[in-house]
Amino acid sequence: MKKLIWLIIIVVVGYFAYTKFLRPVSDEERNVQAFEDRFETARNRFLSAARQLAIPGEAAIADPEAAVRRLKTVKADFDRLYESLTTASAIARADKLEAAIEEFFEKNDIE
Repeated sequence: MKKLIWLIIIVVVGYFAYTKFLRPVSDEERNVQAFEDRFETARNRFLSAARQLAIPGEAAIADPEAAVRRLKTVKADFDRLYESLTTASAIARADKLEAAIEEFFEKNDIE
């Protein structure tokens, strides 16, 4: 029974590794993936700046405006990329990213 469970675990891990790292993706999907990473980095910087504002004495180095500018730049660049997408898989992935960006902007009152 233990061997069967280990086999199932190895198969599941192998499947996720294949779909994440080895599955062939188009150039457009790679571009969308790069924007996912850029958005994640900008989002983390914004959240870090927001946390620093809450700590007395750290507000001087927080610079939330720079984080907001970076988020807006990522969104503007992504909007330009979105208009040029042609493959269905890249558009589907971009739709998910666009929804995540819009949700983050609404949640944090970023215009």
